[in-house]
Amino acid sequence: GLCITVYQAQQNYPKAVKSDKDGIAVMLVPEGINRVVMQSGMAREQKFLMHFHSPSLPILEIDNRSLIYQMPDKPYISPDVFKESGVMLDVFPEVRDDDVEISLISKCDAHGRSYGMINWGDTIDENYTRQGRGNGRPVWSNEYDYPHSCALEYARTGIRRFQDYLITSATHWMDVDVCHYSEDPLRVGGQWEHTAGHCNNGLMVCSHEWVEGLFDYYHFTGDERGYETAIGIGENVLRLLDTPMYAKPGEANARETGWALRTLTALYVETADKKWLEKCEWIVNSFKVWTEEYGEWLAPYTDNTTVRVGFMISVAVGSLMRYYRVFPGEDIKNMILSAVDDLIDNCMLDVGLFYYKELPSLQRLGNNNLLLESLAIGYELTGDKKYLLPGLKTFKNALTQSKTSLGSKTIIEDAVVVSGESTKTFGSSFIPLITYYKAVSDAGIWEA
Repeated sequence: GLCITVYQAQQNYPKAVKSDKDGIAVMLVPEGINRVVMQSGMAREQKFLMHFHSPSLPILEIDNRSLIYQMPDKPYISPDVFKESGVMLDVFPEVRDDDVEISLISKCDAHGRSYGMINWGDTIDENYTRQGRGNGRPVWSNEYDYPHSCALEYARTGIRRFQDYLITSATHWMDVDVCHYSEDPLRVGGQWEHTAGHCNNGLMVCSHEWVEGLFDYYHFTGDERGYETAIGIGENVLRLLDTPMYAKPGEANARETGWALRTLTALYVETADKKWLEKCEWIVNSFKVWTEEYGEWLAPYTDNTTVRVGFMISVAVGSLMRYYRVFPGEDIKNMILSAVDDLIDNCMLDVGLFYYKELPSLQRLGNNNLLLESLAIGYELTGDKKYLLPGLKTFKNALTQSKTSLGSKTIIEDAVVVSGESTKTFGSSFIPLITYYKAVSDAGIWEA
């Protein structure tokens, strides 16, 4: 006998399986279905199990084999082992607060669900869609290394579904959100920025390419595609950094080269290949020149205006800190602390929360928690609690915004969408929240 089971068929529809006297047919895209639109450069992995068995095998055992393929038993490593190994970012507070833990779990669970061959593992970002960035079409978001945040939350909790989120999201990224073919060498191997149709009229910029989550996927699954995809993204980043956009320090914002530094540092840590370091050193030097020219890491906004954008500065701080942990230097430490001091002195409103951008029309309350990571880094470098106190109100405010309820199902183009948060929300907020949480916990100043 032969049993065939299609992996996650419900999520990756359309699928069809036919069994009759002539045999078994598995149709990954059934005949007559024309709503699955593969764009140039996309790939899509589809899996199914063929299980040959004796004619006498009971139907219950056949069904059992299929179900194990869909959801196998998995062991997990104790969070204490992850903490003691030092193989990943230290996200393990000595003293845990139940309310904070509940909030973090809720944030991880709050993402929307999108069903469909091209869409499973991705989410629509309602804010980008309302802004018109998709020209009337929904904008799919793949920002802030959501798989990496899921991997860290899985490591610190052992909750299986967080690993499932990691695997599902990373699989989508490797297939759909990475360019597998293009006549433009600046696109090949790179990750598309958030856009309509996943890559329709998409752009490729250093501020939207990540690799840490792909390495996590590789480590947890052994699937070498994760490793190879991360290398391809890194090589794309190197090519982009050679373009005129990044030639002069200060003409791109701190986020662009900041994310590039984080990506290249992670590639060096993973591979020990020194080819990634040349651009790392170039970026670090450009931050030094930037500081000397502008006083601080100001971002170009209009042709005659440069402003502070707190979350972009924090991207640079976090990336420099990752480089500093590998290659410590007093000059880098001083540069990081100068940037954190500047955030505290100039980027806070009277109500105790940080603003969005340093412009009169955009000095609204910031909802990006990246600044909390910068404060935690200031504490890590100095042991001085003064770096943590300005973030308490932002931290408490973030904890109250947790939600897990999902909306109704809606058919949008080739997807069935269950509304919820964009994966960007957890991807951008988790590391700042957990590093700040650990810092205030370890410092003994956190009161729920």
